[in-house]
Amino acid sequence: MLTQAIRWHQQKQANKPFLFIVHGNEYEAHRQLIDVMVEKDLPVALNCNQQSIQVRPLIWPSGHKSQEDFKRKIWANLGYALYGDYGRSEKNIQEHINTLPAPVLISIEIIEKYDFNPSISEDLSLFLEFFLTNLSLNSEIKLLIALLIKYQSVAKVPNKLEPLRFLSLKRIFNKGQINDCKTPAKCLREIVSAGLFNNQIVTLEELPSISHKDVLDWINHCGFVFREKDIEAIFNGKSHIPMDDLVDSLQQLITI
Repeated sequence: MLTQAIRWHQQKQANKPFLFIVHGNEYEAHRQLIDVMVEKDLPVALNCNQQSIQVRPLIWPSGHKSQEDFKRKIWANLGYALYGDYGRSEKNIQEHINTLPAPVLISIEIIEKYDFNPSISEDLSLFLEFFLTNLSLNSEIKLLIALLIKYQSVAKVPNKLEPLRFLSLKRIFNKGQINDCKTPAKCLREIVSAGLFNNQIVTLEELPSISHKDVLDWINHCGFVFREKDIEAIFNGKSHIPMDDLVDSLQQLITI
């Protein structure tokens, strides 16, 4: 899906950054997915080698007092992501982007338990709109923006707080326009696909937890040597676990 979307973008909207959203439970290895994309998918989609793709983290703007202040913070954080300098001018940043010698992927994390606030719906819209309207690229420039949205794990939230969590997410994503908003993923997909950005943003499917069967199938397919009892111990009777837990446990097995 992503490869096809990037190729279409290069043909139809090459003067704009390619924006895509990765979302799911905070322990579903968002950043590791980006690493896999850089290693396998993006070189094919962008017709380049893996080593040439630069990945730059951009800090989510916070502490702003107005929409204009929010935009100024995005420019400043973008300058830091590209230069390591918050003081670059907008013109200077734009000129630098149009001289990038290789594809650049800028990744931004929004973590629900830290970053969500009453204005997040408006901030999210402004943030996405910023990259679609403020940056004009030369046709050969390849700039990708990955927005990584991490929902707070339900398992980490006391039951008595759960209704408040979903109430806040309804306010965040529906902007008073979407009435049937039963899950965070549904809210996100609806606000992004509501025509606000004319389908200029790709939203990937919500990252799922991984099943015991999926792991066994993957091990057999790739020829890795892990004892089945070790995999069973990782799952500890559960049918699914977060991807972060699996990665950490397999790394421990490899180093033993």
